[in-house]
Amino acid sequence: MTTADEAVHQLSRLKGQGYRIYYFMPDFSSTEAIWRKVFRDYLRTYGAEDKVALYLDLGQGASPSELDELIEILSALGAQAPLVLVGESRNDVFRYILQQVDVLITTQDGILPFFVDYADANMEIVYGGASQSRIFNIQKEYDISIGVLTYQPDYEKLFVTLTSVIQQQGCRYEIVVGDDGSSNFEEREIELFLLRHGFKDYTILRSSENKGTVHNVMNVLDAAQGRYVKLISPGDYLYSEHVLADMLRFMEEKSYKIAFGRACYYTKGDDKYYLVNRMNPFQLAPYQSGDFAAVKEAYLVYQDYVVGAAFMGERHILAAYTRDILGRIIFTEDAIYPIMIADDIRLGFWDQNFVWYECSDGISNDTTEEWRDRLLYDSNMTLTIIVERHSDILDLVFGSGDGMHRDDTAYMKRRAAYYAEAEKNLVAGAYLKNVDPLELKKLVHAEVVV
Repeated sequence: MTTADEAVHQLSRLKGQGYRIYYFMPDFSSTEAIWRKVFRDYLRTYGAEDKVALYLDLGQGASPSELDELIEILSALGAQAPLVLVGESRNDVFRYILQQVDVLITTQDGILPFFVDYADANMEIVYGGASQSRIFNIQKEYDISIGVLTYQPDYEKLFVTLTSVIQQQGCRYEIVVGDDGSSNFEEREIELFLLRHGFKDYTILRSSENKGTVHNVMNVLDAAQGRYVKLISPGDYLYSEHVLADMLRFMEEKSYKIAFGRACYYTKGDDKYYLVNRMNPFQLAPYQSGDFAAVKEAYLVYQDYVVGAAFMGERHILAAYTRDILGRIIFTEDAIYPIMIADDIRLGFWDQNFVWYECSDGISNDTTEEWRDRLLYDSNMTLTIIVERHSDILDLVFGSGDGMHRDDTAYMKRRAAYYAEAEKNLVAGAYLKNVDPLELKKLVHAEVVV
């Protein structure tokens, strides 16, 4: 904490060294708490190497808990933190402090009355509730936004998932954590984890109530800034340190809007991780051959879906389709993909290992009757939406010719033959392709059994 006189001297010295100086008087007494956003935006925009300083004027007072929060977040960055000065200005030196300031950040959408007499004509005035790029005049661009979806998460799994993300190399990415109204969401611990690992390109969103996965995904997509989005949940991990960049390059080179990679299934028991010879979709041949008619049949006739964790897609198309199902489908956010298939949007298949997928947990593996009913409702609604968009879809599914007369026996025979062919892949152990158990072991720090 500097005195008012010390602050004038220190700011003047920094100004002479070419520093850009921001002045902010935190609104500790306000429920809006703009101060939290401004402080975090500053720390996430700049680093120790930048010639910037944020002067926090605590003239309005701060409680011990608020000061502790400031100190804790700043300490998490350690030597990587940008310069922050803290002081309490007196009226007689206030004018001299503002003479050194380049940007005055206010807590109202407009200058506060008591600043008017002191405002310098050359000083920029910005509202603290504005976007991070507007306040600090730096626009960050991301190739990929990683949306981490949580609800009552297992924090051990969540932090491993985040570790698999922050170790990615070769592309520009941000993390958007979206929580769907967890009763005890550890937002502060998540933030400190990211900062302590030197990762500052993050946003944490928290719903005040549980609204379902689709709402949560929509919130994440609205906040995301990357050209592409990769959604992931606690317990699922990016396969290795370069897969995001590799998938990005694949999609750009092939001009795919939506693509998926291989999901390496695992389950955990007795403090060991067991690799499972399984994958969704069960049949990969249609994707490997690029036969879209076969892909469409696999998806819409046999419901041989790609596991949602394996996808990555262009943000605008994911947002458009998620908005289409919002309010109609509640939990199965990956229902957008069969709708895309029906709309003749081609899926790219990157035939490399992309994610570690926990196949013993999550909504899709919940066996309670309540969840079965919820997922059945979402499944029926997905078909309803497809039929609304494509009235002839039942002809494709049932081969009836008029969409009205269904030969269920013939359909079940076709379905049985399809999955009998898929069973051969299981018997042959074809799904565990070039899987390196050491990549999973590096993340979970436990024995991995093939």
